[in-house]
Amino acid sequence: MNNETKDTRSGIKAYQESMRQETLRRIDDAYNYLIDTHQTVNRSSISRESGVSRVTLNNPAISEHLKKFPEFAPKQNRSDTKSIEELLREQEILKEALKKAQNRSRRLANENQHIKQEYKELNESHQKLLGAYQKLTEDKLIRL
Repeated sequence: MNNETKDTRSGIKAYQESMRQETLRRIDDAYNYLIDTHQTVNRSSISRESGVSRVTLNNPAISEHLKKFPEFAPKQNRSDTKSIEELLREQEILKEALKKAQNRSRRLANENQHIKQEYKELNESHQKLLGAYQKLTEDKLIRL
């Protein structure tokens, strides 16, 4: 009878392990789907997509499995703070980039104004030519 109990327990344990693996597979599939479709990744969305309850997702073994994903990885303390000199250097670089962008913007605005003026002059010239062409065709029709 002891062997029967052992066989039954091993069968139950095998079944439970297969269910755990199936749950992990469904969680992985749900995560991949959410990433592929550019949706937010959190416990609720994984629960909804995988069909696994949120309570199950809080299971310690599953929480440990979720830590392999960047969204659930523990946040690391940022002890690598920048020094004041580095921040000032970075600020100067950003100021220089801003000046360059502003200069380029002014230059493009001036160029745009010149192009608009040229367009206006060409349009006026075109209208004059259309008027002259119409007058010539009218004169031609009158002679006929």
